[in-house]
Amino acid sequence: MIQLNLLPDVKAQFIKARRTYRLILIVSIIVSLVSLTGLVIYYISVDVVQRHTLNNNIALIQSETSKIKSSKDIDQVITIQKLLESLPALYSSIPRASNLIPYIVDTASPGITINTINMNYQTGLLSMTVQTDNLTDGNIYYNQLNYATFTIVDPAIKDTSKNSTAPAPVFTNLKTTGLDDTSFATGSSGGCSTGYICFTLSATMPTALFARNIIANNLGVQKGYKTAIINVPNQNVTHSTCDQPSIDCFVSKGKQ
Repeated sequence: MIQLNLLPDVKAQFIKARRTYRLILIVSIIVSLVSLTGLVIYYISVDVVQRHTLNNNIALIQSETSKIKSSKDIDQVITIQKLLESLPALYSSIPRASNLIPYIVDTASPGITINTINMNYQTGLLSMTVQTDNLTDGNIYYNQLNYATFTIVDPAIKDTSKNSTAPAPVFTNLKTTGLDDTSFATGSSGGCSTGYICFTLSATMPTALFARNIIANNLGVQKGYKTAIINVPNQNVTHSTCDQPSIDCFVSKGKQ
């Protein structure tokens, strides 16, 4: 008896489809197992291992904190440490008081003696008592202070057109007491030697002149610091004669 297979192509495709189905099923099962394994490992790592490590760290921190708190004089130690941390900022805010005397020397005038100097470096308020034997020298000194200017030079900048600030007054709100004919007539006053005039000067100086990074010019140039240069006019003016229009108030130093 002869049997004929009438659908060979359909049967072949069916067998191939079943083989593909089985392959996909096996691959899916493997991928699912791998994913499940990864999920389990991730869960153990996060919820078990890391939680255990975190709890241990918390316990260690609490233990060490208790030891520190039980240490003798711990409050004083912490206070000192905080103060030490603040020292750099405090140091940078300390005014450079050593600049004052060079500034006064730069603006000095012959015939005058400075008896006392009081300086508030926070506000820049300056007061001085000055002694002289004649009004002219006193007036010249007063006006040298009145017209004195300063510039800040940065030696690190080689371009001279850019390394200095514009000239600014060294002394503002300059006032004097006792520099007049009356004080001259009375002779000894205010602690002055006999035959001399004592007068007081008050003014405000820029606090920038006393910054930590500023060095007075006659202290020499130092690396890493800017230099303050004091400039005094080549001409002096005596305010006791300025009220007289016929007199030239500006008198050169060579004629004094």
